[in-house]
Amino acid sequence: MSGSQANGDATAVRGTGDRSGHSWEGVAAPHPGIRDPRSRRPGQWAPLTDAIIISIAAMLVFISIWAAHSSSPFGRPRSWERWRADDVPVSVWYPAGWRVIESGRAAERELVALRSEWVRMHLIVAEQEAGFQAAALRYDTLEMAHRSASWRWEVIFGEISEGQPGRTVIGGRPAVWSQFSFDTGFLTAGEPMTGYRATVASPQALVLVAVVAPRRYWERFRPTALDIIGSVRIGAAG
Repeated sequence: MSGSQANGDATAVRGTGDRSGHSWEGVAAPHPGIRDPRSRRPGQWAPLTDAIIISIAAMLVFISIWAAHSSSPFGRPRSWERWRADDVPVSVWYPAGWRVIESGRAAERELVALRSEWVRMHLIVAEQEAGFQAAALRYDTLEMAHRSASWRWEVIFGEISEGQPGRTVIGGRPAVWSQFSFDTGFLTAGEPMTGYRATVASPQALVLVAVVAPRRYWERFRPTALDIIGSVRIGAAG
């Protein structure tokens, strides 16, 4: 083979190949290192498969969150926990596992116990003012206090509709109670709500307590609501 022929062949190889000197003419595949956009690495999902997996995962998360907030909160509680005020002899029982939030100042404090955003108990403890202590123990005065306290609950729940108050005894103390409902406000969960509220008096403190739940669950929740309200204790009666 002549030198010029060898040089020509070498030139032909270099002109049709890569730096390795290999020729890729006639090979129906991309040059090595150039990925065909239609190809996938081993173990890699197709874009459609990725979209389906993400959609299913998002749906499962949504279902879990919705179930936690909208599932029936009933059945009777298996166990209970007791809350006591630090500086006033007031206590109340609530179902174990409910989240508890305390707030307020020395003369008045508030307890919120939540099973969810919508199934909840509120307790307001106000120390008795001088001159009102004895009067508050009469039912007629207590009924007035119960009616006038409705504005406190409207601040929390929104505009409420309420039945006639009734007289009762809670923890050995005179009390007035009523059933109420509300259809608007951020605590409605998009549906009507129902609850009981009570006003309990003693020489030491005036206690306002309310328990609410979605109306469609109310009949099942009502025994628990009555247990919570009936567990309020003030002073020596506790």
